[in-house]
Amino acid sequence: MIIKLNNFVINDRESRFYLDTVKGFAIPEIRTSSAVLTERDGGYVASQFYGMRKVSIQGRIFGEDEAELEEKRKEIMAAVRQRSIAIELITNAGNSYLVNGHLTDSEMDFDRLINSSDFRFEFLCPDPVIYDNTDGTALSIQVGKQRGGGYTFPYVLPVSWQAGSGEVTARNNGNTPVKPVIKFKGSMTDPTLINVTTGKLVQLSGFSAPEGSEVVIDTRTRSVLLNGGNIFDRLSDQSTFFSLQPGDNVFRLESASGADTVVATIEWRNGFMGV
Repeated sequence: MIIKLNNFVINDRESRFYLDTVKGFAIPEIRTSSAVLTERDGGYVASQFYGMRKVSIQGRIFGEDEAELEEKRKEIMAAVRQRSIAIELITNAGNSYLVNGHLTDSEMDFDRLINSSDFRFEFLCPDPVIYDNTDGTALSIQVGKQRGGGYTFPYVLPVSWQAGSGEVTARNNGNTPVKPVIKFKGSMTDPTLINVTTGKLVQLSGFSAPEGSEVVIDTRTRSVLLNGGNIFDRLSDQSTFFSLQPGDNVFRLESASGADTVVATIEWRNGFMGV
């Protein structure tokens, strides 16, 4: 088992940073709304939602002598004091899982041992989902604009056939919904990306952009950017920051002009609520 904190490796014999325990990769805290029944036995449970994920990492540092141990203490402290930390867990089975957290507490005391120190770091992860990082990158698909194939009539020989574009499937192989990043590239007029499986969509209304434009919609952070500038107000009232459900999600792309060259890219990682 290996932990990486922004690529700083723990449980590596060469570096002499060793792991004892990693906690927080099970199901996170569940926020529960409940109440007792008036003048009756029992009660009821209403809405339940996952809370933020808490991750705890405990281990030991070894050095050849006091000076090397002190330098290694500085190394690991520098690695964890970043504003946001990508915490990667590589299991003994060879799978890689990723969460993003913020340091909330640490402990690394000096004691009578001159060549080792125990450490403990506590992190709070705003997003409770654990993401599959085994391939080292996000998954993605491209969705072309909905159109039929064929050729224009009357035609001139030789005939040039155009392939049709239809629905494309994104598969979330995890066990929990995940928030994708959606990119529209090319010329576009009121582009609409529809999750046919769920009926949810994201649409820019009263909007057009020339060739070479890129719109990036992050459904987790709820941001909508055109070439880096905010265009959140262009989202239609029908739009939602939808999730990819576990299993197959079928997508269709539409736009208001036949001359548009827009292509949608959907990026995601398979997600789990516990491993």
